[in-house]
Amino acid sequence: MALAHAALAQTDGPARGTIVSAQEGDIACYLRIRDTAGQTRNWMAGFDLCPQARRALGREVGLQWRSESVMHPSCQGDTSCRRTQRVLLVAGILR
Repeated sequence: MALAHAALAQTDGPARGTIVSAQEGDIACYLRIRDTAGQTRNWMAGFDLCPQARRALGREVGLQWRSESVMHPSCQGDTSCRRTQRVLLVAGILR
């Protein structure tokens, strides 16, 4: 558990935010989130969270985060490409 907290301390993923948009992309679900300070940024989430994020559009929610490997952008969606990159993903959306 300490490792998870250390990973969160090294990032700037907000604990709460309003989901402005959710769209499936080639390597992740792309979320646009406005944090409680009013800053809006793009974040990645697992594909499985896109439906839940769309249902939460316009609402402030709690956000859980995790570091995970995803396909590298240079792969351009080619499923046979083995290059990856480590990114911070939204791992959970809480009411």
